[in-house]
Amino acid sequence: MPNPRDLFRKKFRSLFTVLAAGRTGPAPGDRLFARAHPERVTVTECHHYEQEISRNPSIDRVGAPTGRIEIVVPFDGADHFTRRACADVAPALEAGGKDPRKALIGHLAFTGHQHTDLGAVLGLDDSYGALPIEVPVVGPDAPGGRHELRRDRQTGVIWHEYRPDPNLLEVYPVKVGIDLLDPDTLGGVITTHELTNFANVSQQPNFRSYLWLRVTVKVVLPWQEGRPKLSPVVERISLFWPTITSLNVLKVEHGTSDGGERLITYNPVGRTIEWRDVPMTVDEDHKRRDDEVCFLSDTMVVLISQPGELYRQASLDGTVEIEIPDYLLSGMQTRLFDSTGRRVEDGHRESTRLTSNVRLILADAFARRMLKPHQHLYFDEVIPEQARIADIENALADQGFQVKFADKSEPDGVRRWQGTAKRTEGPETMFLRIFVEGSHHETERTVHKPGGHSYTSKLPSGELKVFMYGELPRASRAVTREMNALHAAIRDRFDRIRALR
Repeated sequence: MPNPRDLFRKKFRSLFTVLAAGRTGPAPGDRLFARAHPERVTVTECHHYEQEISRNPSIDRVGAPTGRIEIVVPFDGADHFTRRACADVAPALEAGGKDPRKALIGHLAFTGHQHTDLGAVLGLDDSYGALPIEVPVVGPDAPGGRHELRRDRQTGVIWHEYRPDPNLLEVYPVKVGIDLLDPDTLGGVITTHELTNFANVSQQPNFRSYLWLRVTVKVVLPWQEGRPKLSPVVERISLFWPTITSLNVLKVEHGTSDGGERLITYNPVGRTIEWRDVPMTVDEDHKRRDDEVCFLSDTMVVLISQPGELYRQASLDGTVEIEIPDYLLSGMQTRLFDSTGRRVEDGHRESTRLTSNVRLILADAFARRMLKPHQHLYFDEVIPEQARIADIENALADQGFQVKFADKSEPDGVRRWQGTAKRTEGPETMFLRIFVEGSHHETERTVHKPGGHSYTSKLPSGELKVFMYGELPRASRAVTREMNALHAAIRDRFDRIRALR
């Protein structure tokens, strides 16, 4: 007669077999773990835009943003799928079997993925925001036997694609500025980071046969206090060029922080000129909200020695590619853990790539060239002091300008000030840049009294030089008119100062 205990065991074993038959994966005790390390785990989001620079500028999104998670594990038997990992999966390989088996080597944890579709794509909502990293060791996708896992002949690549929310951003994050400048009418600064040289300001411009193409890149990103500082970089700028006879006719000047030249190359496949790796810094003058940060690139100036070929083109097309390391525009963050639960930093990388296809309408660019008339004024017997700068500020304010002056004096005894005034002129903005330089000296005054008596006294005096130039696209008469009005106003004020003496 059968033992009742044996009957119970047999029935329980049959029930377990029926329940296990409905599982889609291995039983909990059958899961493989391997002490392997991915070579790299990258999470990248890409956003594409197009921009037209013309009298009617426009910026628009091109397609929906995309995201990609890529995990690379070389089967090398050394640094990544180590010998210890081979030993961990050896029992499964020796047991044989035709069913595919995967080994768990770690997890990728996600936070803030609500603005993506990863919850549905990877089932993160059901796994507490963690993605198991598994590599095949048995089956058609596996490298082969135990020896193939360590011969460094194959690499396992796992990737997942997702889509960030396209409506997350309230503004377009990238804006490219391209201007054509005529050096004959420059008279001042061509880059946003160049310091004022008073000796250069006072020089008369000479005719030059080349043009400058000034390029700037601006990026506005969502940001919160407490997050690591961002370091975006303009990875590549390419411009379609109609004809290339020699690269000697093109130079990228002032493309580096120290004002040097940047290497420029020609891509014969795309017929483009290219330069790379332009740093970006925080724009402190940008009026931003508390939850965003603005970055501005170094100003790049392409010197075009033979500009005639541009006159035959309708437009100048280009592409700007920006990379933001350690940042995902969707707001998501990821962390990598190995099979033992320890956090791993090596090889883990997040980044956002912004690509903008830019079209500059050349007819509008030539029409919008900044015309910069300039004037040099001289005032004798005027003491250079802050009150005279206030006179200039008041005169400009009466003409409707917003004025800002800064003291640039140096220990050589010469007083110097630099000022900027701006006023809206229709759809454009008129700029006046004023440089004031003054020096002190003494003058003698002799007074003759009846009886043949004369009295001589020394009085403080000085001289004041004012160098100014204006900027306004397409029109110079309005700038000249305002500078003439400023000249008349301050001369009238300074004449009254002399009369009071």
